Amino acid sequence: MTKYLVSARQTGRSVAHLAGQLNWRWLAAALLISVVALRAYWVSGMPFTHDGENHLARFANYKLAIREGQFPPRIAPSLFNRYGYPVFNYNYPLANILSVGPGFARISYQTIFKVQVLMAVSLGVWATGWWVDQLRRDYGPVRPAGWWSTSAAALSLVSSPYLLSLVLFRGNIGEVWGLMLLPVMFGYVHRAGRPLGWLKWLGLVGVMTAWLLAHNITVLLASPLLASYVVTCYRRLSGQDFKRAWLRLVRAGTVAVALSAWFWLPAVFEKGEVVLGNDNLVQNAAYHLPRLQQLISSPVEFGFSYIGSVDSLSFSLGLAQWLVLGLVLVALIRAVRPAKTQPPALSIVGWWAASTTLLLLLAQLPAAGPVWEYLPLIKFTQFPWRLTGLIMITLLPLVGWAAAALSTKLRLALLALLVGQFVLLSGQRPVDYFTKNNQAYEAFAQSTSTNNENLPRTFRYSNIADWQPAPSILEGSANVTVEEWRTHRHRYSLEADGPVVVTEPTMRFLGWHTRVDGQPVEYSDSRQIAGRIAFQLPAGRHTVESRFTQRTPARMLGNGVSGLAVVGVGVVTARRYREGSLSGDC
Repeated sequence: MTKYLVSARQTGRSVAHLAGQLNWRWLAAALLISVVALRAYWVSGMPFTHDGENHLARFANYKLAIREGQFPPRIAPSLFNRYGYPVFNYNYPLANILSVGPGFARISYQTIFKVQVLMAVSLGVWATGWWVDQLRRDYGPVRPAGWWSTSAAALSLVSSPYLLSLVLFRGNIGEVWGLMLLPVMFGYVHRAGRPLGWLKWLGLVGVMTAWLLAHNITVLLASPLLASYVVTCYRRLSGQDFKRAWLRLVRAGTVAVALSAWFWLPAVFEKGEVVLGNDNLVQNAAYHLPRLQQLISSPVEFGFSYIGSVDSLSFSLGLAQWLVLGLVLVALIRAVRPAKTQPPALSIVGWWAASTTLLLLLAQLPAAGPVWEYLPLIKFTQFPWRLTGLIMITLLPLVGWAAAALSTKLRLALLALLVGQFVLLSGQRPVDYFTKNNQAYEAFAQSTSTNNENLPRTFRYSNIADWQPAPSILEGSANVTVEEWRTHRHRYSLEADGPVVVTEPTMRFLGWHTRVDGQPVEYSDSRQIAGRIAFQLPAGRHTVESRFTQRTPARMLGNGVSGLAVVGVGVVTARRYREGSLSGDC
């Protein structure tokens, strides 16, 4: 381990490279900064947020689904009053996966949530410094300014009003992971321009896979951003270095996509099975465009995004961030009209950051309404102001550039403004706190979706309070004996005096199959059945088994591809280990 460590003096107190160097001082600083930024979390209760309680219930249900034998989980055991809500088939699983181990260890779901937020933000702060330091080394000013660049960029991240609103008022743990993994992605993509050993390449695959599973909407919005960064970043390479870097990255991306196929293929190809496409938030996305004034200054407080121009939720970029944008604008003007004295010009990545930031700003203003109205898929992001989260990330290289390029006095002024903004925002408190035990989340009966977006399109039954772990006889009469009743498997026998219509208190969703006396049956539907599992049986004694299966084209293909990817990576790793070539270039 010693050979991988370098002194603070050798690194100039800058952030160390993830692959090959470890700067524990910066890691400790990132953790400390994150602890202070999230100090509203360090109380006994849970902050009251838009989505926090819903995610805690998902943690509980993901664990329950695995305990029942679902693998991978796709329907929630207790959500929507135990009617088999397929929320896990469509919603980002990373945070749920990370919660499973502590959940089985009976750690409070509220504690798990808080620790995950701390882990994500600390990782984001650390990776910000790592990424910006790499940019400084490859593109930055001649004079060393590593400490200034990395510190300013890290402070810009944790002093962002968007991040504060996300963790303190909105509580979306998936989006937190999605955004905080982006600096890791950018840093790793940049690092992949140089040779990577097998283990470091596996690290790149792991980060890509985690990000793909972190938050659907962030992946949808940020994927073009990452692609444009790769094209920009690798322009500095030539010849064989360029070719190898691209192959290295394409191979890693392909494996990451394969490892996440078990989730993405069903989520994409089975989205027509639920009401998501007709949801009001999807259909009205173009009506949630913020005004420029809201992006410049809006109070950071608990609120909501409404249709129209009046909102109570903050969309502000932050005063310090706007100052950096002003400095960048001056640099761009001077690049067109050179002066005798001017700060170091923006690098090619600086130009990328400036242009993407400007594009992201314009894309969420009311003038961009037609784009959000008619461009395919983009409406599924629901709120155009989510682009501010990406601006929070694209600003990081620009903040690092400004801290390195400015004179000492202006540099100190920028840092003082960032520190002041950080202190002011970190002192904010949630609107309220609450406390529930694990049993309450495991019995959570709501859907955890704002408008029940994951309801099967055919499900119309409203009296879900009648749930019981047994089938009902809608027509005719029969004696029923239940042998097993789990979320994904029902087994029972019944003896009918005549023809009967049997219904189970479960949503009829793609993947459910019922066998009666070993033979498959066709489901029935009517106004009374209203989308529940139901079928007709003749008189006599019957044995019934209903199973929720992975036997759909998208699930079988996704599970198969991910399984093959796991086996392939394991085989190659084992072979390289035996050959002693784990550190060899990938």
